[in-house]
Amino acid sequence: MRRSTTADDGRPLRVLAACRISNDDDSSSSLERQREKLQEWLHDNPHCTLVHVTEDRSVSGAVDLKDRPELGPWLADGKRDEWDAVWVSTQDRLGRDDLHLRSGTA
Repeated sequence: MRRSTTADDGRPLRVLAACRISNDDDSSSSLERQREKLQEWLHDNPHCTLVHVTEDRSVSGAVDLKDRPELGPWLADGKRDEWDAVWVSTQDRLGRDDLHLRSGTA
């Protein structure tokens, strides 16, 4: 499936990147790997505009998206008009699994 790099009105897609790590300690490189994937994606999609990168550290995938310290405020009505799409390196950065995401509690 091809993903669009433009918004419905034809302008460049404004992307909010959401990074998350459950256990933030010195031995983890997960946030760094997520940022590396973001840079690769941006390189491959130069017509997209990066609006902001959220980094939720020590946040379980079970925490509702709106309750995450960094991502949550970007999902509120006041910020929602600033971006068109949320980018994550892998789906589990949003929630524990498909069932969790589909349940609406992610």
